[in-house]
Amino acid sequence: MRTFDLDPATTLRRARRERLVRRVLAALLVAMTITAAAGTLGPRTRTANGRAADGTVLRVGYEQLTRRGLSAPLTLEVERPGGFGDRPLRLAVSGGYFDIWDANAIVPEPAAQRAEGRTVVLEFDPPAVGVRFRARIDARIDPSFQGRRVARVALLDRDTPVASVLVTTRVLP
Repeated sequence: MRTFDLDPATTLRRARRERLVRRVLAALLVAMTITAAAGTLGPRTRTANGRAADGTVLRVGYEQLTRRGLSAPLTLEVERPGGFGDRPLRLAVSGGYFDIWDANAIVPEPAAQRAEGRTVVLEFDPPAVGVRFRARIDARIDPSFQGRRVARVALLDRDTPVASVLVTTRVLP
């Protein structure tokens, strides 16, 4: 059996280096635990706002960061000073944004919907009273999708966009 004589200075340097590595790893573990406890690693919801020249406001609530299989509703809200009149309310969602969802329901149900390429146009009956319209698309993220999807949501006057917002959803595994 061979014995090794280690220089005390070498042993001390090695012990200090190993202690430093343990401290750095412990600090990383504590930082990750605090970050997770604060909720910054989980799903994030965002609201994007757009405004038309006549003061009409388009608000879109969506999941900015989420995971596969989780609920991810899309909320479309239009607020128009003076009310809506009797013309239908048209909202367009572009970029194949609906491809990442398993949609369950749209409330209220659109009076009509059509696809124009990769853009979906939803047409709703105007609210009978009030200055605010709100639709909710109840859906969950498709379990097979992972990545990022960007779309433009636009309020249309006839077929011309008058207000729009850009939405980006990142889906993590």
